[in-house]
Amino acid sequence: MNKARKRSHSDEKDIQPYLDAALRIPTDKKLFLYGRGTWEYIDYEQDYHWQRYLYASYLLVKKENVFFKYHSTFQVPTTNGRSGGLDYYDDWNIDIGNALGPYLNRAGLLLRHFENGIVVVNPSGTKYVDYFLDQYMYSPEGHRLHGKISVPPERALILLKTHKK
Repeated sequence: MNKARKRSHSDEKDIQPYLDAALRIPTDKKLFLYGRGTWEYIDYEQDYHWQRYLYASYLLVKKENVFFKYHSTFQVPTTNGRSGGLDYYDDWNIDIGNALGPYLNRAGLLLRHFENGIVVVNPSGTKYVDYFLDQYMYSPEGHRLHGKISVPPERALILLKTHKK
């Protein structure tokens, strides 16, 4: 039986304070932001969506002295599609380029434009939010996207201007 992930956190309480701190950190200091997987079992796909959400949230405030690491925290063997502490995510290899400015809040979505793409984060824990792409862009998996895109709750998109094979 597949149980829905229980919401034991909120973006406002558990993520936004760290993003705010990253924006205030002096340039002569370093800040390491750690994302963590759930303690209960979820499969690799669910874990991938969660790490993308946390990584994209980090990209909203990324700068030279702010770093990110995702920790998968399963306390079970990594078999049958389960994620583990040594998993590596392709999102971390994406060359999104330098940020073109700070992140913005547009109708409930957090957005940040980069030289090679855009990051879109839906911090809502309860509702889908629509985003309109006026040009073709690509997901890291190579999916070509255009027009209205519904971003699920606690999900993020990393959209690239070109598809890299």
